[in-house]
Amino acid sequence: MKYVLRQSNFAAIVAAFSALSYVASCASSPAMAAATVKPASQVSPLKGGLDKAPMFNSNCPEVVQSEGILLSTLSGRGKDIPENHLSYIFKDQEIAIFFHHLNKQPQSSERKILYLTLVAYNPDKVKVATLTLDKRASFLSQPDAPFVQRPTIERDDDNTLFAGPGDRVTGDYLHNVARLKQEHIVHIQPGEYRPIEFLPVPVKGLTSFSNGRSYLAWGKVKGKVQLALVATFATETLQSPDMERIKKMLVESYLAKPREYATKHPSNNRSKGPFIYGRVAGVSRGRMWSSKTKWSLLAGKPLAAAFPISSLKGGTFGTKQIQAAPLFRRYDDTAYSAHGNYCLCYTIDLQVRNDDSKERTVIFKLSTPLKSDKAEPIKYSENEENAALKTTSEPKSIPLSKPLSKPLSKPTSMPTFYRGSVRVSTGIDGLTNGDFWHLVMHKGEDPGPLGAYTIAPRETRFFQIELFYPPDATPPQVLSIDSPLSP
Repeated sequence: MKYVLRQSNFAAIVAAFSALSYVASCASSPAMAAATVKPASQVSPLKGGLDKAPMFNSNCPEVVQSEGILLSTLSGRGKDIPENHLSYIFKDQEIAIFFHHLNKQPQSSERKILYLTLVAYNPDKVKVATLTLDKRASFLSQPDAPFVQRPTIERDDDNTLFAGPGDRVTGDYLHNVARLKQEHIVHIQPGEYRPIEFLPVPVKGLTSFSNGRSYLAWGKVKGKVQLALVATFATETLQSPDMERIKKMLVESYLAKPREYATKHPSNNRSKGPFIYGRVAGVSRGRMWSSKTKWSLLAGKPLAAAFPISSLKGGTFGTKQIQAAPLFRRYDDTAYSAHGNYCLCYTIDLQVRNDDSKERTVIFKLSTPLKSDKAEPIKYSENEENAALKTTSEPKSIPLSKPLSKPLSKPTSMPTFYRGSVRVSTGIDGLTNGDFWHLVMHKGEDPGPLGAYTIAPRETRFFQIELFYPPDATPPQVLSIDSPLSP
């Protein structure tokens, strides 16, 4: 269906739909009185921090144009080009494996299939190593998860909404459907190379000449394991990798080229002047950021708090908090930090007690303000295309007979900065399964509330905000938590 709306009516319709959506999600809660939400005067650092689990993190070069190593943590000893291996051992620990790469070919090409082979190697001379993957998700941009236009904000309890392979991968993790029916357990003998994944990225038969694949696995290592991701091409469909050829490529140590930053390398966090963030090829620290906070709602005092999500150099909103994961190992021509924290899980636990004599409402919002490093109120784009989508006040409770299936959306030419899902869970004695929201935010956009939840006087309620930062996103974002006063 095609909607034709006047600019003056559009914001009202979006705001009305937002109200309908979370009134439906909180049908058991008493009706809310209208109240103006005053945003936090400034952003505060997000409490908590990264865990220590290493992530095999391969995203550079994003576009693979030749065969070769994309990322190797093997030892450089005995290899033709030692510096093309990062000499990192995953040992007796939980790990994550992430990669995102594209097969992009000229129109005159043979439409070759790019194959991504993930290899595990056991450097121990005596003990057998075990790699167990208990969660895994991987999708192609075509046909699995094309970059389709979606509304700014939608309920997605059934995990059916996505716009891009990274969006779909992280959606599966958030909905807890990335868990394998049977754990993928691989035993690796001393000195053995074992293929873990052999994944195609085809372009044949597609209307475009480009296709991408996103991949995320969570697992654990018992013993010692080193990993490598190798790119090869073929004109026909293959069922398994040629491991002799793969091992030869690893020994000869040729990196896939051209390199993405061949002429000017990425900047480190101490650099001054123009900053080049760069893509990641290395081992980053952490697969989760955990945060816990307690609040009391006091009579006559509103709550207005805001925290950065995936903050980075030049985009801390005055907090000086750089959440970008540091790298244990990296190639010299790639990023110094995991800018964007792709596929990192954010879990934010909140305990809110209402010490007011009146019922209070708590409102959550994830937005994409204009990037800033200053301690000042967050700013949104004044572009007319985004202005129609801005929500500046808490919606009123509206009688609901039948929920709308989809909010109205206005096409925009503004760059898309976030395609991904967020879960808001709540409860008094324990957390519910939660309300899932799918967001497609553009630069400088405030999509409005994710949900509004009432807390009775003297009641303590627990909340959890969870998201896996999607590869189809550009940082930073801001999480806002508000409890306004009713007039």
